Amino acid sequence: MPSERDFLAILSGHTKGRKASLTRGCLRCIEPFYATATRARNKLFDHGVKAAVDLGRPTVSVGNLTTGGTGKTPVVQWLAKRLLETGRHPAVLLRGYKAEDGVSDEAELYKQIDGLEVEANADRVAGAAAVLKRSPQVDVFLLDDAFQHRRAKRDFDLVLIDATNPFGHEHVLPRGLLREPPSGLKRADAVLITHASDRHDKLLERLRSLNATAPIYQCRHSVCRLVDKDGRVLDIAGLSPAAGVAGIGNPDAFFDEIGHHLRLPLKRRLALPDHAAYNAELVEYLNAELANVRTLVTTEKDWVKLRRHAGKLRPTVARAVLQLDFADGAADALFKQITDAIDRGKR
Repeated sequence: MPSERDFLAILSGHTKGRKASLTRGCLRCIEPFYATATRARNKLFDHGVKAAVDLGRPTVSVGNLTTGGTGKTPVVQWLAKRLLETGRHPAVLLRGYKAEDGVSDEAELYKQIDGLEVEANADRVAGAAAVLKRSPQVDVFLLDDAFQHRRAKRDFDLVLIDATNPFGHEHVLPRGLLREPPSGLKRADAVLITHASDRHDKLLERLRSLNATAPIYQCRHSVCRLVDKDGRVLDIAGLSPAAGVAGIGNPDAFFDEIGHHLRLPLKRRLALPDHAAYNAELVEYLNAELANVRTLVTTEKDWVKLRRHAGKLRPTVARAVLQLDFADGAADALFKQITDAIDRGKR
């Protein structure tokens, strides 16, 4: 199986030894070049040398500082649903990263929301034009994972910070997981701390030092229930022995949620690469590894790809339904801040 998890353990410093230290040292030598190039590119946009393209509708970006694992998809789903409930006509523009046979797991999840337009295209400008050509009633664009995609002009930047690893091991790619230096947070209009479980006073202090004015909100991604392939709610008591399988950016947070919140002990935890491709080889691997397991518990994002092979799996599949639990009043306050920006940016 791919060794992405092993590589992350090296980056975090959890893996010790001469080889791991040498790897970190080599990556540290490359890090300044990436950080310098990123800063230079941002300055070109900051000073208007590079121009952002207006997409023709008010635009909200939901992004982060690090690669993967902050919980962007549930936040975009939450925002899209609330906008639809208020009579707006949003469209989600996303890159469609690691699509399998032309199927993007995130795009398929968004398409399950009635009335929501979805366009997977690495060129967000071209994607926006395609949406407006077929659906001119769209009145707001939601950019999935676009904080660093500055070519697309936006009216609001929401930046997600994962409380469990807020600054990507404190290093920029490739030595760490930061896509740009933390100073980039100054561009944020609001910050949402995800996977929050405590007060996080030190993190709040750090965020305030990077951006003194942007409101900071907190939420927790919680699993509210497990359902079968047909969407029927499952009784937790009948699922053991169970194993967790997840190809997402932060699988440990998901596994902990199943074990601690739902009180379902996981006999095995299989962390796959982010956006894992579920093919015959992987299904064979899962059957071998989970031979003594009754239930395979996975995420909605994994299920989008896994469902095509579910009939070949020995364990029964249970998929977790997520909900966002915001701190008191935070959901309404954040939504109002975003809709105020949308109204100000009407074309």
